[in-house]
Formats: sequence, C-alpha cells, structure tokens
Amino acid sequence: MVAIASAGLGVGANFLQTYVVDIATYPEQPGQGIPLPGTMVAGTDGSAWVFCRVAASQTIVAGDFVYISSTEAADTSTVAAYQATSLSNSAKAIFGREVGVAGAAATTTSATVTPGKYTGIWVMRAGRYAGANVANSSATNALTYTTSTAGRINATASAGNNAIVQGVAITTTPASNTATVVVNFPFIATAQ
Repeated sequence: MVAIASAGLGVGANFLQTYVVDIATYPEQPGQGIPLPGTMVAGTDGSAWVFCRVAASQTIVAGDFVYISSTEAADTSTVAAYQATSLSNSAKAIFGREVGVAGAAATTTSATVTPGKYTGIWVMRAGRYAGANVANSSATNALTYTTSTAGRINATASAGNNAIVQGVAITTTPASNTATVVVNFPFIATAQ
C-alpha cells in the first residue's frame, strides 16, 4: 500500500494519518492542510481514496472496513456527509452504501460530529490493501459479508444476520484476522 497522493487536491496527503479539526481550540488554523470531507484523490499506485469524517462514538483501526454516509443531514450542526462508520451486521439494512478500508486508526468519543470539530481519515475505495480486517475463517476469492465484529468482513453467509459486501476480493489466506484484499468501489449489497 502506498501512502502518498499523486493527483487531485490532496497531492502529498498521508493516507495513514489521522486528522483532527477543532476550530474552537485552534481558531487560527481552521483545517489548515486538512482536506475537506469528500475530497477524492489517487495514490501513486493507482488506488482511490476519499477523505471522511469519523462518525460519532466510533473506534476504527487501520485496515477496518467502514461504510460511508454521503448524504447531508437536515440539521447542519451535525453534518453527516462523508462520515465513516465501522462496518458490521447492523449495516445490512442500508443497501447500496459505499464501503472502503480505513487507512488510519481513529477514535471519537463525542455523541455528535460538527463541521468545526471532527476527526478525519482517508478511506480506500479502490486498490490493494495489505492488512485488512478479515476473519481467519475466510476463503480467498469468495463473496464477502458483514460480520458481528465491527470493521471485519468474512466469506461466510449467515441467513438473516449479514449482508454481502460487493466489490472486495480476499487475495491472501487470513492470519491473525488480517489479509490482503483488492477493493473495487465496494458497497453493501443483498442482505442474507
């Protein structure tokens, strides 16, 4: 995995870094050098990344699968556009939601995320990611599914409990619940 953006507004961006915006504490630097949520860039290896706010009350580890909200909230004090939330079985009801792999770890403890105070990370939407959160029981080159463990996918359907994550290929046998994956603009598909 490459860690530098090669094109777009994020040239030189570090995909493995967590960004913190807090204009109340640091009003002289409101988002200085931090991309806006929704910024999309290409890595030097051809990968595709989008910058996302981390949703409220989340703990995300680098390599976790997340789903991305791309709809503005009606209440502008809690902007929901491009928020990353840990993927789990609870996401099975939101068919079509974009999925990606978190490039960095991030934790939010706040019950809300506001435009002037949030944590941001880069999320890989296309490319090869070594160290993605994949259950040990997963077979390579099989359909992938949500699991009850936040951020983890597997290759086992569970009727009534999970959903297919379309656009992910597990390319190495998982060990210690990590594997190399190829993502091609994945999304939440059919619930099982």
